[in-house]
Amino acid sequence: MALGDCWKQLSWFYYQYLLVTALYMLEPWERTVFNSLLVSVAAMAVYTGYVFMPQHIMAILHYFEISYSEGACAFPGSVFFYLTVLFSCAHVSSAHNSLLLPPKLRLQLLLKLLTLQLIFPNNSGLNPLRSFPASGLLLVPSCLSDSDLDLLVQQRLVPALCSQGFCWLDGVLGDVTGGAVLERVMDMQRSGILRGGQLMRPSPVVKRSAVRGDVTAWCCGEERDCEALKVLLRTMDHLVSETARSLQRTISHRSKAMFACFPGGGAGYVKHVDNPNNDGRCLTCIYYLNKDWSSSVQGGALRMFPEGKSFVVDIEPLFDRLLLFWSDRRNPHQVLPSYAPRFAVTVWYFDSDERAEAKRRSRERSDSENSNSSE
Repeated sequence: MALGDCWKQLSWFYYQYLLVTALYMLEPWERTVFNSLLVSVAAMAVYTGYVFMPQHIMAILHYFEISYSEGACAFPGSVFFYLTVLFSCAHVSSAHNSLLLPPKLRLQLLLKLLTLQLIFPNNSGLNPLRSFPASGLLLVPSCLSDSDLDLLVQQRLVPALCSQGFCWLDGVLGDVTGGAVLERVMDMQRSGILRGGQLMRPSPVVKRSAVRGDVTAWCCGEERDCEALKVLLRTMDHLVSETARSLQRTISHRSKAMFACFPGGGAGYVKHVDNPNNDGRCLTCIYYLNKDWSSSVQGGALRMFPEGKSFVVDIEPLFDRLLLFWSDRRNPHQVLPSYAPRFAVTVWYFDSDERAEAKRRSRERSDSENSNSSE
């Protein structure tokens, strides 16, 4: 009986559909063609929404994401609160018609609330950057525009590099993009792509593991599933190019990105200098990927030994932190023993003049060795 009633109801809806769309005036085969096209379009719309809508929603939330390492405000949550308030106002009972908001007014109110949230994310004024100059720490909102990066270079990065030779920034990419970079590195580790790192001067009497305990792999950003790495490299490139322009340095190119993992168990890297022999490397950039990390528990801090200073600086490898420092003898450093898997991405930027001179010396040395061997 219930099935019959349901069929009658569906038949009634179908007849209403024929009347409203005037399909009853068409021939049966024309009606079939029209209905087939309609069902196809509706199916494609549903499928497209199912596949791509989550990505668009995540992109929108990521665009509006404004987070700090301390005292963070959850912007998307605030948006949902505003939407809930406006939705409630739109559904007041008819007994209170005077409280109803017209659709245009509701939209204007929502835009005003969103604008206020963007400008005053923490009721802290117009400038969302907060700094701790004594330690070089910068708390930076994610999704920075090029103009924001330029301002950051002029006000923070250049002064820190000139005064102490290193600087680190927090919140560079945000949770979504930074998490995608982390997932890519972890996939490479699970698939066995990461291999033992190379020594600058290999020696048969020195074990590699006694010097460095990491496993590494190199990527240029054009490989499959490396879209997030490409965003990271683009951000690094912009920061470094503006820094070079401000300091009048001829930094024209960089290395590939080196994915690195210290697998734990006390793995570390002894004190060293990235560029002790003027090989062209000018600036080292390290992006850390370690969530819920505490150096007091997991170890793995990067210890800096600033040239001419009587103190050391331990920098925790926290998630979404970008560390920049001069690659030459001004910044000897080491990775303290790590007792949990520790992930990072490292890129070196080259001084054009120094790199050209290093290549010239290498060619001369090679030519000299070849001439000696021929004799």
